[in-house]
Amino acid sequence: MNPAKFEQARRVFEAASSLSEVESRELVMKQCAADAELSEIVVDLLKQARRQLAEQVERAKRSNERGSSIIGARVGPYVVQSLIGQGGMGAVYEALHERTRQTVALKLLLAAVATPERLRRFEFEQQVLARLEHPGIARILHADTADLGGGVQPYFAMELVRGESLIDYSRSHNLTILQRLNLIVRVADALHYAHQRGVIHRDLKPSNIVVNECGEPKILDFGIARLSADGARSAIVSTQIGQLVGTLPYMSPEQASGDADLVDVRSDIYSLGVVAYELLSDRLPLDVRRLWIADAVQKIREEEPPRLGGISRAFRGDIDTIVRKALAKNKEHRYASANEFAADIRRHLNHEPITARRPTLGYQGDR
Repeated sequence: MNPAKFEQARRVFEAASSLSEVESRELVMKQCAADAELSEIVVDLLKQARRQLAEQVERAKRSNERGSSIIGARVGPYVVQSLIGQGGMGAVYEALHERTRQTVALKLLLAAVATPERLRRFEFEQQVLARLEHPGIARILHADTADLGGGVQPYFAMELVRGESLIDYSRSHNLTILQRLNLIVRVADALHYAHQRGVIHRDLKPSNIVVNECGEPKILDFGIARLSADGARSAIVSTQIGQLVGTLPYMSPEQASGDADLVDVRSDIYSLGVVAYELLSDRLPLDVRRLWIADAVQKIREEEPPRLGGISRAFRGDIDTIVRKALAKNKEHRYASANEFAADIRRHLNHEPITARRPTLGYQGDR
């Protein structure tokens, strides 16, 4: 298939994939009426997608049944207390260490979906967390395998963080701008620590940052993290070019391109910029949640978000400039490190000159 036809088939498939079966059939007939080959390709893609969706639904159903059934079960030295959350790969439980009585978050890979690739990803997350010992990052405590009757399942126990997501905490506590900026600084400090140890998070977003009962933010979920060039390359779980990894509204332009080789610590800084923008203004800089993937990627790569200073006069000047620098389309124009980002916020809070410059027209156009 030539590239032009492949691109055409992809666009028709994306448009049809969210419709009902009858509606998608009508769309394909309309869009591909003059091209039988194109129609056949799109129909095959839709059949594959529906088959995969049905399999996922069935797996999720079995996983839910399985997740409820192990409450009270013993996993290594832990007794499962309750289900915290569940996804396609595994589940997270609150569990109690029998001897020490310590309560932990127990992450368990479901045996039914333990493919070699998912096992590698699960083990890789353990390796990443084992590198990190910082008060702003939920730490790993123990890792092993257990047989709960359905086959051997890997698991790891980590610090249980009780609290609210970053945005929910800000809303429920009615935080001031000063308090919100201080939270961003502490998240940036933890992120910088991870970067110094060669870990790039790749999915930084408010739901992956929990503020505990003491008001301390902690970064969670390094499940799709990767190691930077300074890390142990042999431990990297590779990502194919063209595969999107992460959460679109928080992705940097280079991450949204699907080329993993373009992603570095500055991609996380962009994501932190999105988090800061949302925390301050209660809105995303670019809301792409309802767009087709191709349109969302194009918007992320090409469209400038509204200025924070235009949303509220309180953000004019330094705050607007700092966040805008973190959100630069060209990663060369962003802060080189999370530490630099945090340092400029601290300068603003201390009424000192910041290092970021207000972007000129030439700067904005150079991407």
